[in-house]
Amino acid sequence: MLKDQFNNKININDSKIIDSLNKFESNFLGYKKNTQEIFKLSKNYENFLPFQLHSALISIFIDNLEGFNSAKKYIIKAKKLIDKKQATDRDINYYNFLNNLLKKKFFQALTYLDILINNNHDDLFFAKIGQIFYFSIGDNKKMINLANLVIKNNKKNPYALSMLSFALEEYNQIDKAKEVALKGLSINQSDPWSHHTLAHIFEVENKPEKGIDTLKSLSHYWNDCNSFIYTHNWWHIALFYLKINDLDNALKIFNKHLWDSPNSDKSYSQDQAGAVSLLIRLKLKNKNIERHWKKVSSEIIKRKIFFSDPFIATHYAYVIGSVDNLKLKTKFQENIELLENSKNEYDKKIWKKAGVPLCKAMINHAEKNYKSSYRYFNESINHWSLIGGSHTQRDLFKILFDEAKKKNN
Repeated sequence: MLKDQFNNKININDSKIIDSLNKFESNFLGYKKNTQEIFKLSKNYENFLPFQLHSALISIFIDNLEGFNSAKKYIIKAKKLIDKKQATDRDINYYNFLNNLLKKKFFQALTYLDILINNNHDDLFFAKIGQIFYFSIGDNKKMINLANLVIKNNKKNPYALSMLSFALEEYNQIDKAKEVALKGLSINQSDPWSHHTLAHIFEVENKPEKGIDTLKSLSHYWNDCNSFIYTHNWWHIALFYLKINDLDNALKIFNKHLWDSPNSDKSYSQDQAGAVSLLIRLKLKNKNIERHWKKVSSEIIKRKIFFSDPFIATHYAYVIGSVDNLKLKTKFQENIELLENSKNEYDKKIWKKAGVPLCKAMINHAEKNYKSSYRYFNESINHWSLIGGSHTQRDLFKILFDEAKKKNN
């Protein structure tokens, strides 16, 4: 057995494979665009269990029907390797995490993720996954605890520092978050997650011009990143332009970086949600976005899955409410009702309290049914954080809530 970069025992004696494993996990931590090379690795090394499991994870993150179907295939392959006694404890816990996710046993999946993190506080790969999934349910306290756990032995690791800085920001410890983010950037100036934390900090500090200047000066690093962090960091710059009422530059960013960019992915849910969010905000400032809205909505209505993530689903709800497609609208609303009446633990805790009423609020707002929109926003307002998203992202709900209240009066 050899060890990986995080001192985990790996059931292999081929250093070349270990190098490929380390490279993939480092690329994942750095939001690099080449993480999907894992699919080639899992094909070339079919008997190496970690590659099958990583392929399942990335397939889940692709967040479409094809991705989820691929994830299930990788999980089946992984189980066969486990049955052949080729697994470490880490592999088995990782398998259980992914398998429970695919079975929609979200909170059970998190118990295995906690085991993975607690078994090795230096395993930044699983710490990052932990931050992603706890962020998705608005558990800022868990994010802080997790980040503090891994920083102890990784005080000079930029990935550990960026995880901590973002957790601190979401926990409203702004000064400390800024200090940690800048420390991370002094070690690795190219880290896009630290750039992202700074975007949030400049927003809280109400320094849009500083945000624009700083993020633009760092933006060349994002060309090597995946579409999510590329479009999302540019989305933050666009919001700074909105803050100073420079709508033209905000729309230019939409065209050049959020949608018609070689670095964006029009089919990816996170990129789609960012585009929808920016266009709604522009529309509420009386900017003509009709042509752009048609481009985005026509891409979104092609989707086969709308409800894999409640935060993203709220953005799809607004699009569905805005288009003239009764069949799609009816099907979407039927699925909302199924989630509202589901007995699944995640659905009861997350969808029923926040996801369902927010989707209804967004649909009704798009349809100009402001009274109903206001009612659904109002009844769920204390639970909005449950569907994840940052304070900045969820501000869209507050903006539309206030708009519905004004129109309703």
